[in-house]
Amino acid sequence: MRYSSFIVLQAALATSASALTCNPLQLDWGTWKAAPESTDSLCVYKDVRFASSPTGDLRFAAPEYPPDAKSGKSSVDSPVCVAMTETKCVKNPSKSDSCFPHTFGNPTEDCLFLDIYVPKEATLSQQKVPVIVWFYGGAFVFGSKTQYQKPGKLNFYGGNGIVSPSVSDSPVIFVVPNYRLGAFGWLSGTYMEEHAQPNAGLLDQRAALQFVQDSIGQLNGDKTQVSVWGESAGASSILHHMVVPQESYPPLFQKALLQSPAYQFLWDRKGVLNDTFTRFAEAVAAKTPNCQAANIDCLRSADFAVLTKVNQDLFNEVACEGIFPVGPAVDNKLILDIPTNLFQDAKNVIPLDSVLVSHVDQEIPKSSSSAGFSFIPLPIRQHPTDPSKFDDFLDEFLSGDSYAGIRSSIQAQYPSANYDDQADRARHVIMDSSFLCNTRVVIDGYLSQKKQVWAFDYVFLQKYGRANHASDLVPTFSSSDINYFDLFDCLIKVWAIKGLIAKIISSFVSNTLGPGMISYFVSFSVTGNPNKTPHSQTTWQPAQIIDGKVNNVIQARGELNPFSPIIDEQNTDQICGFWKQVAADITTAYDNSGVSDIEIAPKMEEQATFEEL
Repeated sequence: MRYSSFIVLQAALATSASALTCNPLQLDWGTWKAAPESTDSLCVYKDVRFASSPTGDLRFAAPEYPPDAKSGKSSVDSPVCVAMTETKCVKNPSKSDSCFPHTFGNPTEDCLFLDIYVPKEATLSQQKVPVIVWFYGGAFVFGSKTQYQKPGKLNFYGGNGIVSPSVSDSPVIFVVPNYRLGAFGWLSGTYMEEHAQPNAGLLDQRAALQFVQDSIGQLNGDKTQVSVWGESAGASSILHHMVVPQESYPPLFQKALLQSPAYQFLWDRKGVLNDTFTRFAEAVAAKTPNCQAANIDCLRSADFAVLTKVNQDLFNEVACEGIFPVGPAVDNKLILDIPTNLFQDAKNVIPLDSVLVSHVDQEIPKSSSSAGFSFIPLPIRQHPTDPSKFDDFLDEFLSGDSYAGIRSSIQAQYPSANYDDQADRARHVIMDSSFLCNTRVVIDGYLSQKKQVWAFDYVFLQKYGRANHASDLVPTFSSSDINYFDLFDCLIKVWAIKGLIAKIISSFVSNTLGPGMISYFVSFSVTGNPNKTPHSQTTWQPAQIIDGKVNNVIQARGELNPFSPIIDEQNTDQICGFWKQVAADITTAYDNSGVSDIEIAPKMEEQATFEEL
């Protein structure tokens, strides 16, 4: 389509769309009308139920889809799943800066709802339109579909800029579901495998995708053109969906965009994972009258407030050690091995049309003033020159005699002499193992299938030390609803950057960086190729591996040419080949160990409150 013709068509569609009304969404379990947030060009459907309430017998169970016909609507406005409260050791990435609004909705156990953003022009299209589904990040313990919501404004995750008609010559529909967090969605281990549902959060996401398959056609969405997007925990959720057994869990999307996929290896079903369940269940039983045993029946009968308190205690207990207690885990059914291992064989990887993978320049910052620095264990931050604190961290990550050789190999690969201090040493270990090399295994997995893969690197504001984990979300979700001048004026004061540069930065993000990234990403979701867009910018070539490095990576930066091709030096064969071997060695050591020899942690003690921490 010629660009001039595109402009004329868009103008005609905009005029027609403004006169359209938003049709109700009619489901077997209720009817949802467009919310007051709808505009002349956008229909917004809020709090649409996609699964039955995960309470009672459905607590710690797979989501029930389709929902029971009597499920009805939410009893609260903007329902969100229960999240952890941040501690001194780990900051909530959603609330890492005072410059962002912090309205998240109302926490409730009945939280499996989603929001849908439909441009009115989509209803005028003669063809079904592509769909994008967003999975939020937050380390599997934070986050919601209404993250950064400002009262009276569209949700930051609403994708107003993404569905804007100026982005692509095809309208898109944007869907944002909740999924269960913390112990509510991610308890695992052999007991959970036998009596409940490990990785329930992943199945919540699949239920949302199944909803799209079954119902998005009502809004003129194309169920055969579904892209999943995610950042951090959301991206690593997608990574896990890429390696589920296809005969039991057929693919529900065709394209995937992963920004900074982040997770920790969780594989010890008989030891650590089962022990986490036991400690959680025992703590709940101790606070629940008439619980005869720390089992699933007790958990399903327990008071919601008790579960919420123990959920927080579980997080507090290990947060300072740099280890998250829950997340996607090997469960012998949905996730059969550490994903890094599964990606080594192309037959394990679900076939997709196209994949886009990105990371930021410094997933964990060097500066202790940045929220992302809290990924480094507190004892190392407090004693950065003490090598024993690094050793303690490795002992937590890989406990037991079976893994002694792997711990030694990590020590040798990351010798103290190569780093500023033990904090810098730990920063590189965590950044490589839990962030950067996840991008490489996805790239390698799909290149082995002869698929097109697109690689992206975000370095904007790195000269100020601010191209850190999640910093790429602002341009990804840029829209006219965000006052960038006020935002960056606030950020510059918080960051102590000298000079009157807020106006320059805000103009660059709102006029160049944001629209450029969105046009690349939406073009990718519509066509499988990020270059097919009316915007004129750098041509992006598919990724190639040359001399052990990812080539044709588009780098987003704040220079005259904001999008430039580079060779990625952060996820090379030398770095990520080592972590691929670590993953393989972990599985081998675990398979050969018989009953796990990992130390069982003591019973959970009563935890301090957030204020005391």
